[in-house]
Amino acid sequence: MKISKTLFMFTLMITLIMAVSSSSMFFLWICLEINMMSYIPLMNYKTFNSSSSITLYFIIQALASSLFIMTTLFLSFSYYYFNLSYVIVISMLLKIGAAPFHFWLPQISEGLFYKPLLLLLSLQKIIPLYISSMNNNFILIISIIFSSMIGSAGGFNQSSTRKILTFSSISHLAWILSLILLSSNLWILYILIYFPVLMLIMQYLSFNNINHISQISLMSKNDKIYMTLLLMSLGGLPPFIGFFMKWITLKMLINNLSILTFPLILSSLVNLFFYLRLIYPLFLKYSMMNKWKSLQVFSYSSLMITQAFPILFMIPMM
Repeated sequence: MKISKTLFMFTLMITLIMAVSSSSMFFLWICLEINMMSYIPLMNYKTFNSSSSITLYFIIQALASSLFIMTTLFLSFSYYYFNLSYVIVISMLLKIGAAPFHFWLPQISEGLFYKPLLLLLSLQKIIPLYISSMNNNFILIISIIFSSMIGSAGGFNQSSTRKILTFSSISHLAWILSLILLSSNLWILYILIYFPVLMLIMQYLSFNNINHISQISLMSKNDKIYMTLLLMSLGGLPPFIGFFMKWITLKMLINNLSILTFPLILSSLVNLFFYLRLIYPLFLKYSMMNKWKSLQVFSYSSLMITQAFPILFMIPMM
């Protein structure tokens, strides 16, 4: 990585730490702006798709930031006649691409390489989610329902791996917003679990230059098995680590807001379907390899252990 990109990445991480350490809306807006300007150079790979994605991303983020700071100023001067926290949450939902404000996210993701896409779908959402947790209101319920429905339906007929992971991210946003709605800080733990799983998936896709489902069968034997385990974890199948956060979220929703459990469970099942569409070419189609060898059991088991074993430590938290 070039020194300039390393510096931008360092600035991006610093703004995340500074933002979650503050409760001042004006300071959070400054962190949002510095964070955006640090991320945009990381998107630039000097291609036409990358340039158009940068332009669209800047317009959307600038619009959401302007809406946020204007609302904050109105609140500080007390020139308002209704609760403007709704507007703040809407601007943050627009920033992270949560439904029904998701229209820009799939289009941008298609023009990005996997590294900037990983940042867009994970770390870039932390500050807006933190601000949303400070302005918790019923707008989140609407976004949770729409995100769960659109996130699952949108990825149903996609063949691009980037768009599948993007719609999957929108669906996971519904689970994260559910924890925020319940005023639980476990949404941070959800992201900390979601980020490394997504990072490993994108690492294998990037290393093998996989852009569409039809290309997955060209992966090496080891990568196919690793990808299968990671996708099952991302889909929330037990006993993998991805299952834990959905499990604890459902338990909290059943006790407090059970009506939201139906769209979340339904969307999770649909997500599992298009994750299985990714897995299908790996083992059940156009595959001439031996599925398992005794000499490699340890390397495959080590990944399964890292995914499943942490649950034993997390169960007492429930």
